[in-house]
Amino acid sequence: MNYLYQRMLEEETTAVFDKEQLKKFDEYITKNYKEFYENKIPYEIKKEGEKFIVTLFDTTHITMKDILLDIVK
Repeated sequence: MNYLYQRMLEEETTAVFDKEQLKKFDEYITKNYKEFYENKIPYEIKKEGEKFIVTLFDTTHITMKDILLDIVK
């Protein structure tokens, strides 16, 4: 989990997830689909080994920090 926060601090648009965390991210997107769709918030998921790098391309309405604080609860 420390690597996740280290990467988040470096770039508020990017987070590194393991498989379980990616599932929580996906659930967050599903739960907040309307906000993502209405505000046209694009994101990208890249797989590197056992980790997934998730990048938000528009942080006007929501930041990766907001998402992390919600899914880490």
